[in-house]
Amino acid sequence: MLALIPFLGSLLALTYEAGYLSFYDVPITLVQLDFVRIVRASAVVGFFALLYLLSFVLVGLFVQGKHPVRRAFGLPFAQALLLVPIFLVIPGPVTRWWVLAGLMILSAAVNLVPPLFRGIPGTTYTQRLSSMLAKERVASDTYKQERPIAYAVNNRLLVPLGVLFFATLIVFAMGRNSASEKTVHWLTKEQPRWLLVANYGDTLVLRSYDVTTRQVGPELRLAKATEVPSIVLVRERTGIVRPHTVEQR
Repeated sequence: MLALIPFLGSLLALTYEAGYLSFYDVPITLVQLDFVRIVRASAVVGFFALLYLLSFVLVGLFVQGKHPVRRAFGLPFAQALLLVPIFLVIPGPVTRWWVLAGLMILSAAVNLVPPLFRGIPGTTYTQRLSSMLAKERVASDTYKQERPIAYAVNNRLLVPLGVLFFATLIVFAMGRNSASEKTVHWLTKEQPRWLLVANYGDTLVLRSYDVTTRQVGPELRLAKATEVPSIVLVRERTGIVRPHTVEQR
């Protein structure tokens, strides 16, 4: 497991850079990963993986209680842990969190509502809920025993691949959001103005920039930091810049 952290760090660092460059309409093929970026990404991946694992452990301890209502919240809490990171990077109004709350309520209702109307007459609500959860567990165990290969493929292959897929989407969105919310940039001092998008080693990735409209232009420039005459950069508060848009004919 520990051996996967550098690989995941490299993958997510590449994904983050790709998301960042996509906002400025810079080809993803220009991304270059150096040792510092990989180590930084590996550290971030390890930290958040540990934090995420701890969250799942705490949820597991909560839903493994004796009371059936606590067990019924296992699925909603697990879904929330998967959806919260996605909602964090989705741009939009704060009201989108009501969507997440609605999804959790709907998911909880799937387990909590049926025992109100179904079950053995004369039993209490908690008894009917406990019986329903027990039947679901028996069905799951039966599926595991009768179809061990399908169960193993789903839990050991499809689930990890799905988590990795959603993780890359989230990191890509984080990189793009980081660029879209950036208000301070490095600009060339001379005219016309060029905006520094990224630097990889001694290679500077620059896009043309219109100070008046705060919009990135269509020209892309790759320059060496050591070229003569040297490029002079100044750090300016530009506000949120607008990405380049291609005019359709």
